Amino acid sequence: MRHTVTILAALVICIGALSGCGQDSPSSGSDNAASSESAGSDTSAYCAAVKDLGDLTAQQGSDELVIKAREIAGIAPADIAADWETFADAHEAVLDALNFDIDPSDPTSSLEQMQKKQTSAQDNTDKMAKSSKNIGDHITKTCGK
Repeated sequence: MRHTVTILAALVICIGALSGCGQDSPSSGSDNAASSESAGSDTSAYCAAVKDLGDLTAQQGSDELVIKAREIAGIAPADIAADWETFADAHEAVLDALNFDIDPSDPTSSLEQMQKKQTSAQDNTDKMAKSSKNIGDHITKTCGK
């Protein structure tokens, strides 16, 4: 139960970081262009993708959020792309950790599997929280509020 609460808290942190990105100011792209340079990166496309992701946060805990986060990682400025990948990887690992079958004929093995999944969920929740903070800070700086 404690880990479920921790996972949900991390998701709330992620949603909070992402929900503030839906209010781009008209001049935010040009003011921060220098801080967002990377090969092939377009700040306005990045900010638009982040804004679109904010609409998907109601579907937290879904594979769609992982897919969209990976898409954003592909267009994100170089200084934040790794955090988007970490967020997607960790979110996917938490989803995986929440899905496991208990074998009633082998409760010891099931308990061991559950403990491993619980540890994985906790580790990845911590990664999500850290990357979410970095992403939220970057969105505020790059896309404005």
